[in-house]
Amino acid sequence: MNWAEQFEWLRTHCVKVGLTCNTHRVYYETVEQNLQREDEDGLKEIDPNVWREMVAKDSLVEVWAYPDTPVGFCRVYHHDVAAAVEQLYQAIAGERENQGVDHG
Repeated sequence: MNWAEQFEWLRTHCVKVGLTCNTHRVYYETVEQNLQREDEDGLKEIDPNVWREMVAKDSLVEVWAYPDTPVGFCRVYHHDVAAAVEQLYQAIAGERENQGVDHG
């Protein structure tokens, strides 16, 4: 399944899904400044290699979903849209598979 199909699966199986790219540029910030202001805890979850690429490419991709309710959500930061969507898809579909929920 390619990333567009994975995003479509997320869209149809989750309460809410969102994707943003380069929000930091709207605020005239660097990737690092934006994440420190917006989601400092999220910085701790980013792989160091991915983080280096995000900064080097000045690219901030954020994809998130509320899988089952409007309360709890999952979020992935990356420099690449396809990789971000795939990680989120794997996390949510994988969790549902582990719980025995059909995600077809």
